[in-house]
Amino acid sequence: MTQRYEKTSHYWNDIYEKMETYNPKTPLACEDLESALNWVSQNGGTLMDFGSGTGEMLLRGLEKGAVKTIGVDLSFHAISLARRTAAGHYENLRTKWIWGDVKSLHPLPDACIEGLILSNILDSVHPEEGMTLLRASERLLDRKGRLLLKMNLFLEEDSLNAKNLKPLTSDEGECIENAYIDPCGLFVWNLSDSQIQVLFEDQFDLVESSVIELEKGVQNRLFLFQLKA
Repeated sequence: MTQRYEKTSHYWNDIYEKMETYNPKTPLACEDLESALNWVSQNGGTLMDFGSGTGEMLLRGLEKGAVKTIGVDLSFHAISLARRTAAGHYENLRTKWIWGDVKSLHPLPDACIEGLILSNILDSVHPEEGMTLLRASERLLDRKGRLLLKMNLFLEEDSLNAKNLKPLTSDEGECIENAYIDPCGLFVWNLSDSQIQVLFEDQFDLVESSVIELEKGVQNRLFLFQLKA
């Protein structure tokens, strides 16, 4: 694990260590997200979630058409929780869990997955890792592979100030565009809808985009992309 994500790892380990296993066969409360998971899982094959957390979204994919799953997370306790949850409901060969960051994707072969979930992860990494993750997504997805991208809402300047976000600087001391760090030391890559589409447009077709309500008062942006043939 790189030193860059030491604070991030500690932050999430503290959260996931206190969480209990759950029933992955229970539908998510957000119907729009359930529908998106139907879409990203429809190609069957292998579904990956980078930044899988509890594994909840990934394991829902097994209920919706995915044959196998790969979950990747830098939190050891997240991986432990997801593995224990999956073990109570699915055969071991159907689920694989990787403790690591974007570098852990390097050994995986090209075109080895049919679907990919990036849920509140692209906007939570340093932009350098974000671009590496995007290139890895293009490499790992099979022809016409599907990608579910879920992002926090774009933050205007007043929201950035209210959250006490500080500009992220490079090793040379220069501000990195659209990048911030919060009081807990977590990264925020604050991308607008148009900036997201520019990042993906060369290799992906945008199938659908929307704003969904996860719970009362909590909204996210949802993008469904398909790898170009």
